[in-house]
Amino acid sequence: MSSEKLCIGIAPVTAPHERMTLTLPAILDAKQIFLHITGQNKKEVLLQALVDGPAEEMPIRFILQHQAKEQKQNFSIYWAQ
Repeated sequence: MSSEKLCIGIAPVTAPHERMTLTLPAILDAKQIFLHITGQNKKEVLLQALVDGPAEEMPIRFILQHQAKEQKQNFSIYWAQ
């Protein structure tokens, strides 16, 4: 991995507080990527993200599209109600 930042602070407009997140290059460089979501609403959002569309609309698409383009098998999704 290059000298890019691994983690950044973000303030999503949909969240009541700031968060820390891994940067996209750090995520894409991981040996294994796990996505854990809970609840029916998040499952519906994931199903929307799986449909082709601009990644800028749904950031998870950056990972989904990269996985498809690179034909990688290192992405697992876990969903719990």
